[in-house]
Amino acid sequence: MRTQVAIIGAGPAGLVLAHLLHLKGIDSWVLERQSRSHIEQRIRAGVLEPGTVDLLQEVGLADRLMRERIVHEGLELLFEGIGHRLPLAELAGREITIYGQHELVKDLVAARLATERPLLFEVSHVTVEDVDHHPRVSFVHDGLLQSLDCDFIGTEEDAYRSIRGFAKSRKLAKAEDTPSRLYAVEALMTLTGANADHRLRVPASAVVQVAAELAGEILRQSPAAGSAEFAAALSRFGKASGIKPDWIASCAKDLLANAGNSLVLAGHRQHDPDTDRRGGGGRRGRAAFR
Repeated sequence: MRTQVAIIGAGPAGLVLAHLLHLKGIDSWVLERQSRSHIEQRIRAGVLEPGTVDLLQEVGLADRLMRERIVHEGLELLFEGIGHRLPLAELAGREITIYGQHELVKDLVAARLATERPLLFEVSHVTVEDVDHHPRVSFVHDGLLQSLDCDFIGTEEDAYRSIRGFAKSRKLAKAEDTPSRLYAVEALMTLTGANADHRLRVPASAVVQVAAELAGEILRQSPAAGSAEFAAALSRFGKASGIKPDWIASCAKDLLANAGNSLVLAGHRQHDPDTDRRGGGGRRGRAAFR
């Protein structure tokens, strides 16, 4: 069997991606380890940002959402028995949509099935192979071992291992233990960013610039042989506008204070700055420092 894109996971992201590809005439398979009833009844978050609603409307996936959603225009904080309303829609110009993720999944599954393109439930023993050269996904479905060749694989197959490792580092076994700290730089809110101790929101195109500024600040705080040449090389990335120097300085200081136990990680969707200069790019960027 062969397809252009194999998508592992029939969550909102995987199903929306499959629909976008379908609209562009690109073939895809979606593989999901749970049953259809399970993912359509699984209670998850129910808040959709304006950009997400705009996209769903644009591609024809928001009919029921727009009929049944709850519009969230603000919130009220109580202090000493007195309510203080924050009119978020008035302040930001956009409202937030409340619509259960399981309801959205129902809509996305129905839309996928309507295309008559493959969406397999209760898939097990998924193995991703040779991602860089000849991508292939092996899996078991209906008791049969199957293999799917593809051009691209949409998956974060190492995500759960990384998440478990990070969660373990946040647990304190003894009173004198200190948890790890997470700095996140990203364009859109992610679970990584939501759990970060320090989160910096920047345009996707500026993530590389922030990383370059951080590297330059580390060199400034802890000069080493060849620092001048390296700093000159970093200058080609330019400076990200609107970034508080204190955030960069604090992150660099923390990394240096924990030398040998720190990690700077670029998200797998992080774009190549040279691609942007050639007119491409535009993918969502993310980097995490811990």
